[in-house]
Amino acid sequence: MMLRTFLLASCAGLAALARAEVVVLDSGNFEHLTQATTGATTGDWMVKFYAPWCGHCKRMAPAWDSFAEAMEESYVNVAKVDATANRDLAKRFGIKGFPTIKFFKQGKMYSYKGKRDVESFTAFVEGGYLTAEAVDAPSAMSFMDKITSRLGQIADNVQPLLKGENSTVFIFGIVLGVFLTSFVFVMLTPSPSPTRRSKPSSRTAAATEDDDGDDVDGHPKSS
Repeated sequence: MMLRTFLLASCAGLAALARAEVVVLDSGNFEHLTQATTGATTGDWMVKFYAPWCGHCKRMAPAWDSFAEAMEESYVNVAKVDATANRDLAKRFGIKGFPTIKFFKQGKMYSYKGKRDVESFTAFVEGGYLTAEAVDAPSAMSFMDKITSRLGQIADNVQPLLKGENSTVFIFGIVLGVFLTSFVFVMLTPSPSPTRRSKPSSRTAAATEDDDGDDVDGHPKSS
């Protein structure tokens, strides 16, 4: 009985591992996995851009998971991108609303605007995309574009703190942090040691007196 239970559990575990899952894409792995601009070796990609708070995205999630399972034996990869956590990708692909679905095939990008069910998704990747406009997949963002996007994301995260009930505490924390950082920097910075003037030698002193108009022995120079 125990052996049978163990075998059933093992089979169930293998089935779960074999079940296709939605690929999670982000700014770090998107280009490497999809090769969106080249369409080289990783196949076609059906990508959902979503926001965690989006109700439409939540309702579509089960159908998207089922679509990934349906595409397990095909050349189509099913993926998702959290557009709120990967603003550079959202900007790159012009994501304005959620969910937004893009189909990438051989360096081209197609926008999906059909129903949000498995049958409609499948029909699109199997030929329906030909009725949609094909555009070149946008190139990856430059380093400076990524920095700008990241700064914008930080600003968005900080803005609610500045408007909330704890805004005074937050601002005080920033000021205190700057003050403490400056204080530590000043305390740890070594102060320059005072320079000591060397005592002039007798020869140098004699020469100086000679230049001032007196003889070495202290008598005025004769003209």
